[in-house]
Amino acid sequence: MPAVVTNVQQNGARVTVRRAQGGPEETLDTSKHDIFPANVQGLTTNDHCALIHLNEPCVLENSKLRFLRDEIYTYTGKILVALNPFGPLPVYGESQMATYVDKEIGAKGLSPHLYAMGEAAYKHVKRHKSPSALVMSGESGAGKTETTKHLMRYLAWRSERVCGKAVGKLGELANAILSTNPLLEAFGNAKTVRNNNSSRFGKMMRLHFEQNGSVSGAVIKTYLLEKSRAVAITNPERNYHIFYQLVAGASAANKGPLLASLTPDGLRMLNQSQCISMPNISDADAFGETFGAMQKLGVNQRAQDETAIIL
Repeated sequence: MPAVVTNVQQNGARVTVRRAQGGPEETLDTSKHDIFPANVQGLTTNDHCALIHLNEPCVLENSKLRFLRDEIYTYTGKILVALNPFGPLPVYGESQMATYVDKEIGAKGLSPHLYAMGEAAYKHVKRHKSPSALVMSGESGAGKTETTKHLMRYLAWRSERVCGKAVGKLGELANAILSTNPLLEAFGNAKTVRNNNSSRFGKMMRLHFEQNGSVSGAVIKTYLLEKSRAVAITNPERNYHIFYQLVAGASAANKGPLLASLTPDGLRMLNQSQCISMPNISDADAFGETFGAMQKLGVNQRAQDETAIIL
């Protein structure tokens, strides 16, 4: 709570403060209350470490003021703090990617961005010929899944700029790598109370690069899948996306005579929750995207049909 110190007693053991929003003064015991120095009102900076007073309330205030201006990224040294805007922002795309090429983290004139983090990792791998890691952490709904997808797009785009004559071939490889996202999300993501696309598993994605910096392949390792969700869900959550996609978009031949006549409301593993569909999301379209991703990844039609039949 912002306040102004009006008096200090007992060598700082007690202080008298007046709340910023007005009201009577009150005296606080510093041994029982957390009192921190504040920065100039309205002061913001691209890097928390550049704040005059660096403490938890000042960091939160700086993040809040930047977020209100749709500046969702802020550095803390070499760490990038991201706040989920829960909506689209015009800060992604190839035009924005191009501004971060060959730039250092915190470069003058450039706003904090996850593209800067991707560029730093890419340059380290290319320059030192050694691994570099990008770790996304946060609570459910913080935006880890979307952040990962944007980083993958940047690294795929970045490598295409150095691949020379192999642009077409690399484009296919980059698209294949990016196509893993809808496939993993279909089988491993679900709607929870706080997040419509929550990853219910952990994953590590490892990209391999050629000597010239072009991507040569990828390995994705998954672990700790929430298996209990497949048989037990609570309202208003949903089961894994793939089950709703299958019911909405699969052909009658793949569904079989019994499933073809049913809707999610009639399936025990889906109707335990009252949430069957999500606003502005078509499970039928998502089914096409999921199995289209399989096609891009080289999964033949027979294997796709068998997967749908097994589900």
